[in-house]
Formats: sequence, C-alpha cells, structure tokens
Amino acid sequence: MDETFYAWDYHPNISAGSHIEQYSPAGSTWATMIVGPGTSASSGGTTLGQLFYPYVSSPKWSRMWRSIIRFPTYSLFDDAVISAATLRLRGHSKADPGNNTPQINVYGCTLDNGQGCVLPIAGDFDSIGAVPFCDTPIGYANWNVSGWNEFVLNAAGIAAISLTDWTVFGLREVLYDVAANPPSWYVPSPPETFMRFHGPTQGTVSYRPQLVVTYVGIPTVTTQAVTDISGTTATGNGNVTSLGGSAVTQHGHCWNTTGTPTTADSKTENGAKAATGAFTSAMTSLTEGTKYYVRAYATNSSGTGYGNQVEFTADKGTVYPINPLLRASGIIRTFWAGIGGQSVYQTIITMGGIGTTYVSPISSREPPSAVTPTPPSGAGYLREDYLLWIKQTDWVVIIRMFGHFPSYEEWLEWRQRGLARW
Repeated sequence: MDETFYAWDYHPNISAGSHIEQYSPAGSTWATMIVGPGTSASSGGTTLGQLFYPYVSSPKWSRMWRSIIRFPTYSLFDDAVISAATLRLRGHSKADPGNNTPQINVYGCTLDNGQGCVLPIAGDFDSIGAVPFCDTPIGYANWNVSGWNEFVLNAAGIAAISLTDWTVFGLREVLYDVAANPPSWYVPSPPETFMRFHGPTQGTVSYRPQLVVTYVGIPTVTTQAVTDISGTTATGNGNVTSLGGSAVTQHGHCWNTTGTPTTADSKTENGAKAATGAFTSAMTSLTEGTKYYVRAYATNSSGTGYGNQVEFTADKGTVYPINPLLRASGIIRTFWAGIGGQSVYQTIITMGGIGTTYVSPISSREPPSAVTPTPPSGAGYLREDYLLWIKQTDWVVIIRMFGHFPSYEEWLEWRQRGLARW
C-alpha cells in the first residue's frame, strides 16, 4: 500500500522544514564555506532550496544554503516492510546567473538536537551527509518550477525511513557542495544561484513537500471470547482489521496451555482471506478440564500478526467426585420449624438407594456434616452450596465439572462464577 507523509509546520515548536545558512560578510573561499557548522538557521518558510552567491571580489563567496525536511513516518507499522519511496518537492523558482548548472540531491541528516520535534540550529549545516539517497539528482535544466520534482529513493534512502521517529532528509547541491568543487565565480549582479521549492508552511497540501512510501505490513488481528465450549471442542472468534497491505494467505486461531500461543502450537488453518472482517475457527482435540490460552492470527508475505490473548477452560463434563457426599443421586427436601421457631431445612440425600438425613440452618455457610434432625442449630448442609434444585420433592442428578475432588472453596468459586444454574 502507499501512504503519503507531508512536511507541515503545525506547531510553533515543530519545524518540518528548514534552511541552514553559511554566511561570510567578508567573503570566504569555497572550501571554507562548505565545511563546519553554519551561521544561522531558519525554520519553516514558504520556500526552501539550495542557494549560493559570490562575494564582490573573486574568488570569494558570501552565502550558501542547505535544506532540511522532516516527515512524521513514526505512524507506520513497526513491522512495515518498505519496498519503495519517493520524495516530491513542488518547484517554486530557479536562477543561474553564473551558468554553473547546479544539481540537487537528497541525503541523510542526523540533527544535532535529535530527529524529533525540535527547531533547527546553525550547527545542523554540517549534519547533512554526502551519501546520495537518490541515484538520479535533478539538474538545473530539469528543475520544474510549476510542478513536482521527484526523487526516487535508493536502498540507502529507503533504509533511512524511520518507523518509530521522524524521518529527516537533507538537500545539497551536488556538483559543487558535495563534490567540494568551487563553481565558476561570477559578478554578483544578480547575486543568487538557486533552485527553490515550496516549503512546509505553504498554505495548501498540494504544494507542501511529500514523502510517498510504498510498504507492506503484517495483518492486524483481534481475538474475541471463545464460545460453544465443550469437553473437547470450542469455537474461536477473531477479526482481521487490516490485511497489512498484501494478501492474507492463512488465518485462524492458535492455542496452548502456557500462554502467548503462536502458530507453532495447536492451530486452525482457515486458508486465505480476501478482505477484513470477523471469522470463526473450530478448535478440536481439547482435553476436558484444561485451561487454554488463545490468539487469533493472520499471515501475509510480511509475516504473521496475532490478536490479543483470551483464555477459557474446556468443559469438565459429568463426573462423580470421590467424596460420597458429592455422589448424591437425588434429594428430598422438607421444611420444618426447629426449637425456638428456628427454620431449618431437612434434606435426605440418597446415595445408591441409602438415604442420609442432613439438617441445614438458614444462612449457614459451614461445610456439610452429618447430623440428626435435632438439635437443629448444629453445623449443617446448605443446599445452595452443593445441590441443584428443581422443586421441593424432585429427584435431581448433581452435575459437577471438576475431574478431581473439589474443596469447599473450589465449589463456591465455581458457583460464584455463574457456572452453576440454580
């Protein structure tokens, strides 16, 4: 996919474009002009460009400009793979009174105060490199003063595009500045040799410097809660929110029992996906009572993107705990008033045809203990903690999903999580 970034001064403390000047009031040799820090810096501006002009006496020179442009490429995906990029500058004007036919090219730039949101300083004059980021500089004759001048970036230029910070480019004259070869001196009337372009404070986007980046990234995926859970199967739910710039060749869900699953773990393979949107996966071969960690995934030519992690526990099925009290096959409940008017439940729990009577004081949360119906105030069996009721005298089968002998605390937690249906 293509994304266009603009050099735009949208904040007074942010400069997306600058020209850095080397100025010698008394004139200097060309060799002196092109080395060392500059003398001043100007942020923004409606026009930027490359400029030099001579001093009044030969062979001295009085002034030189270099330009710096910054683009907010940190919004790219951190894993984006850039295949191409073009720097586009909208031409403004040009002049070549000394017939030196200058050329402009793009170079790297490491700013003295960092690549981010800072204003330029004079010292940035020598922060621009000399390794070209475009294999074809634009010469004076081809400089378009009413349209776009395009620099197709080479491998070095593409590598300089930051995925996490501002991308900074410098522009220099090629034949005389970078090559350290003095241009032909001329009488400074008019004085300026320049090739200018519209800067970041130009009023409309159609004139501001642009960086067009072609890239692909891994897909963006989200994971939703697992549904239709049984002892050995479940349904994974996910959503591909971005294809990442290239075709999704595989997608599905992956899971394990330790966390942060990848496609190296158990997974579904739902095949290619031509568009963004929700999808489901049939997860199979699960183990009853096991906790699983799940992530949706999608793969394209750049790699595999994973969604957030969700977890679930495979259904533990119908089991009969070791404790005989929990192997009850049915219950009969009666209600009666105890000594002093205390209300109690009398519960007969049937195990294999043998009935055992338990007493349950109201609001008791004590573990069950076998007691006789009298006295009614002892530790009792509270039916809400352990038994599933339908009606007062109905026989029911206790469904329990542990697979091991549960503690009292485990049972309460199971009920509080809403897994019990009372």
